[in-house]
Amino acid sequence: RSSLHYLSPPTSYPLENISTKMSTLTPSLTYTLLSISIATLWLCGSAIFNITVLYIAIPAMIFFMVTAALAVVVLKKMFISRDTACIWVNPTVHVGDSNDNSSSLPPFSLLSPMSSQSPVLSIGIILSLLASLLCFAFAPTLMVYVLSPWTLTHSDATLVRLGGISDTAVNLWVRSPTSDSFTVKYREETSSDWTTTSSTPLPSSTDHTSVVTLSNLLPSSTYEYSIENIPNSPSSTFTTLPLKHAPGRVKFGFSSCAMKSKHAGYEMTGFAKLRKLSPSFPIFLGDLIYADVPLSFVGLGTNKEAYRSHYRRTFIDPHMVATGRSLPMQFMYDDHEILNDVRGREDESFEAALDVWKEYAGSSNLGTPLPDAGLTRNNTDGFVPVHFAIDAGPACVF
Repeated sequence: RSSLHYLSPPTSYPLENISTKMSTLTPSLTYTLLSISIATLWLCGSAIFNITVLYIAIPAMIFFMVTAALAVVVLKKMFISRDTACIWVNPTVHVGDSNDNSSSLPPFSLLSPMSSQSPVLSIGIILSLLASLLCFAFAPTLMVYVLSPWTLTHSDATLVRLGGISDTAVNLWVRSPTSDSFTVKYREETSSDWTTTSSTPLPSSTDHTSVVTLSNLLPSSTYEYSIENIPNSPSSTFTTLPLKHAPGRVKFGFSSCAMKSKHAGYEMTGFAKLRKLSPSFPIFLGDLIYADVPLSFVGLGTNKEAYRSHYRRTFIDPHMVATGRSLPMQFMYDDHEILNDVRGREDESFEAALDVWKEYAGSSNLGTPLPDAGLTRNNTDGFVPVHFAIDAGPACVF
């Protein structure tokens, strides 16, 4: 137990050669272990914090693979011979054949330095172990993150929110996979008379989503509304905008970049703060989902259901639900609804991603449609514009 045993024909190897080899390789091994630690922590950080993987995780993974390959090379060089196997024990390790106890190495254990000249090696080993433990600890979060488009689909979600608004109209967007249609009942806050819309279908071709417009409303007036014929029918209020071009004061908010799909427990508290400011309407300027995370260079391609699952996870967020039911919201898309830094519809992801954006966001916009430079086209559900001018009292917002 206290000797160096040869597993094949014994070969003598002088102790001083072992010491020289160890002292030469120790700095390389130390730096390699430290590099692996940094790379692993870097990768874990990208899984914990709300940062696009393109800029963090992918470089970290490349760095990790390079340093891991370097570690393999260094560790292979540490083997004295293919025919020997070493067992370190306290107080000494004997080198030579089974009858040669004349030479010995200093005591060695995993967390102690190989020699008195290399104490930082222990730090490198400890950091590597800690980094590995962290990597294992956050592996479930990372896996949820990677697999979320296919595992956290929320396909049974029933969703209701306000869309665009004007001085005389408002859009209501509804999704209900358990209902074929819905109606809306509404009235001006001071009135006792309710108005009920005709039935609006919820076709499967648009993932059971649809929009209804409540028109002939009074400017600067508060209305109550409720949705009929869907489970857990919500009711809430909204206030129309001031009369177009009339003097007055209008407050609107804006927001962007909501990575709800990051992991299951993440809540978008920014919408709660936005709601407390009581704007007449907020505009969401894009990146409502991150369809390209974690596959930054690939995205979701033409898989419409994967895009839809991202939107459903966003819209079931409790802060988004509360905001959407009381604040009319306009939407614009940006690159991450499709693919990081996407250049246009020539990308294969563009058509499918934009179709789903229209189902869940763009279709509920309200305003004066503007020319869209080829981005607007007739699809299976008819003409759906992308760009709008919104008139709100004395203001006009593009």
